[in-house]
Formats: sequence, C-alpha cells, structure tokens
Amino acid sequence: MISDQELETKVDKLFDKLTPDLSGQILKDIDAAQKPAVRKRNLKNLWLRIGSMAAVFVLLAVGAFSYAGYAKIDSTVTLDVNPSIELCVNRSNRVLRVTPLNEDGETVIGTMNLKNVDLDVAVNALIGSMMKNGYLSEISNSILITVDGSDELRSWELSAHVSAEVDSMLKAGFPGAVLSQTATNDEMIRYLADSNSITVGKAQLIQTLIGKNPMYTFEELSKLTINELNVLLEKQPMTETIRTIGNASTEAYIGEEQALANACLYVGLEASEVELTEPVELEFENGRMVYDIEFRKDDVKYEFEVDAVSGEVVSFEEKQKSKGTVTEPQVTPVPTAVDIGQERALEIALAHANVPGSEAMVKEIKKKHENGVEYYEIEFFDDEFEYDYKVNSATGAIMKAEKERDDDAVPEKAGTSSQNTETIGKEKAKEIALRHAGISASAAKKLKCELDRENGKLIYEVEFKTDGYEFEYTIDAGTGKILHVEKERDD
Repeated sequence: MISDQELETKVDKLFDKLTPDLSGQILKDIDAAQKPAVRKRNLKNLWLRIGSMAAVFVLLAVGAFSYAGYAKIDSTVTLDVNPSIELCVNRSNRVLRVTPLNEDGETVIGTMNLKNVDLDVAVNALIGSMMKNGYLSEISNSILITVDGSDELRSWELSAHVSAEVDSMLKAGFPGAVLSQTATNDEMIRYLADSNSITVGKAQLIQTLIGKNPMYTFEELSKLTINELNVLLEKQPMTETIRTIGNASTEAYIGEEQALANACLYVGLEASEVELTEPVELEFENGRMVYDIEFRKDDVKYEFEVDAVSGEVVSFEEKQKSKGTVTEPQVTPVPTAVDIGQERALEIALAHANVPGSEAMVKEIKKKHENGVEYYEIEFFDDEFEYDYKVNSATGAIMKAEKERDDDAVPEKAGTSSQNTETIGKEKAKEIALRHAGISASAAKKLKCELDRENGKLIYEVEFKTDGYEFEYTIDAGTGKILHVEKERDD
C-alpha cells in the first residue's frame, strides 16, 4: 500500500508537469496592467490564468483524495476452516490484499491473484478451492467469518453479507454451517491467538465457548477444528455475538447408536437389554470428542465415555444401585475375537460415502493396529473423487472418512481415454510384470500391486525387488498393456 509521503510526492510531480511556471508571465502582466489602455484586458487575462491554475490544482487534489480512498484498507475479513485466509478490502469492497495465515491457506490460494477483484468474487473463488481440496466437505462443513473494521455497524453488515455468500456457495455442494462475528479489540484475545498460533477470530470464538462452559480450557480447544468448535457451540445457549447458519456436521463421528452398542459390548450386554438413564450426549472431555453414556441393567448402573471417532471405550464406571457402591473403572479390553472382515468394512465405507459397489474401484484394503485399536484402512475411488476410510475391525465404527476430488479422474485431452471399471485383476497384473522382467514369483521380494488412476485411465502399479534391483511397472488395468517400466539398482 502506498504511503502518505509517497502519495504526496506523486501529486507534487504531477502538478509540476501539468502546470508550467507562470510566475514570470504573471509579473509581466501586472507590469503591463499599469498601462491604462490595456489595463482592463490584461487583468482579465491574469485572472483567467490564475483561475486555470486553481482548477488544475483542485482536479489533482480530488484525484489524489480518490486514490487514497481506493487504496485505504477499510475492513479485514478472515476465513477460518483449518485453512485460514485474511482479505483486506476498501470501502467499495475491492480486495487490496489476500494473505494466507497458515500452510493450508497457501494451498487454497495457490496461484490465484485476487487483488483488486470484488470481495464476493474472491470469497467464491476461495470457498471453491477449499471444497476442491477437501477442507470443506460433508464431513467437515463449518467455516468461521470474522470482520474487523472501525465502523461497527458496517462490520456487522459485511459479516452478514459474506456469510450469506458463503452459505449460497456451500449449498451448491452440501449443507454448510457458517459462523460469523465482528472482531473485538481485546489485547488478551490477541495474546492468546499469538501464543497458540491461531487467528484472532478463532481465539475469540474459543473465548465465547469458555464463557459458556468454564470447564473447557483454551489450550485444548485451540487444537480443535472450526467444525469441532461449532459442534460444541451448538450445545450451548445462543449468543448474540455470533451469527450462525446451518448445523455442524457430525459425519466424522460413529454416532449415538454405535457408541451405545460399543459400551454394551464392553460389559457383555446387548443394547436391547439396558435402560438409558440419560440421553447419549456428544461432549468434549480430556482433549477428545466422546459420547457420554449412562444406562442401567437390573440393579447395576453403568457410565461410559466412548471415543467419538474410534469407538474405543475410554472411561467406565459401575455402580450398585442397592448399596450405592462404586467399583473401580474396569480394565478388561473390548473382546477382540470379533472381526467384521474386509468385505463388511468395505460395505460400511461405501454406504457412508454413498457410493454404489458397482461404481467403486478399490485401491487398497489393509488391516492395521494403532493405539490399541485394530481397524481396516480402505482406499477407493469413483468417477470423480478419492476416498480414504478407517473402519474399526471389531465394531464397524468409522474412525476416519476423507473425500477429495481426484485430479487424475479426467483425461488431459478430451476423448483420449474412457473410464472402464472392468479390470484384469491384481494377480494378472503381477503375473504380466514378473513375466516381462523374467522373474519368478518366488524370486520377487516385497511384491506390491495397487489399483490407481492416471489421466482418466485405470492402472495397476506393480513394484518388487530382486537380485539387487528394484522394478516399477505401470500396467493398463483394462487391457494388461505395459505402459511404463523402471529398473534401478536397489541401494
């Protein structure tokens, strides 16, 4: 942004260029004006020249004033999801500067140049990029808009306008949840934001939540996403300082029914056998989202906390109704003999993603173990998107669900390839690669084969090692044709 001193210098130079030095001529006119015969005419010319100079000066001053108004920041609009982006705008809502506030913000902006465009156009471009890159989706649909400006009324109106624009944009893809607020000039909030490496807007939202529930701590809440904060906010009484549109997504969580089933399984009961003493509640406890569950079976009352993402029982108490005694939390693990299997895990993931089995192309299914929990990691794609799921192998709970647009789904040139879901199969692809390399299956080490997509075409990527060399094959998944081969020494 141009400084006042630079602006003044530019105006002076422009004034000198457009207005020649007339001082000598004016002195001559004054001298000539002493002659009675031409005094009246010369005085008229003198005032015409002086008037012309004044007009030029007025035009320059008005132009300089207009430019200064155009280049002056009137308001700052911050968009928070996980990507955080700041837009500085003038009084006419023209974007003067766009600044990414974290790495994800840089990804969203990419190569876009949004300077001098209308604010609505810039917001639409940024929201579109957030959706394309998977930051905004059915699983995480919340965005926070914070407007900071000297005019409180204009800031509130601007936040409402941007919120409506964002809500309209999200509705084109899925129901969104938009939070909006105006910034408060609070030094403590700025300090907390800097200390926790978050935006002032997010810090202000967290302080609002803590004001509603003092049991929360700022440090814990600062690690949550805007969608998670919105889930918690919806459980609190409404506040006049935050305007809300829509509801926060809970698609990333296993759900109340599954959480209850997991709690019952933990103590060897069926959900149909127990009586809920309190409604199942989604809460934030000890740094994680959990379901609080209380139920009774005969004279025994049970209280649980079940991890809302993994489905793991993280806290358990058993109380005898007749004596009022409380046993220590049980440490018996959830039975591990039960395993839903790969097929059932895939069915659960496809149903959650709303992708018919006939349209899904499974890239990989692996059973993994993490933090005491076994799960299936499932990767698949359809005509447009790639999906990445984690499904609990014992309970079928969805521990992770990601969806992002697949840039390789569309060919670079129209008509160069077509999507065909009929494939030769992984075993056939491995056989083709090994035969081409002249290696037997028993001689190949670390043999891997994955289905993938490249430039709109389904392919198999086959990798293996043997005799000090590493081989990588790319094979057409439909025809079995070898598209690419790499052979290099295995260091």
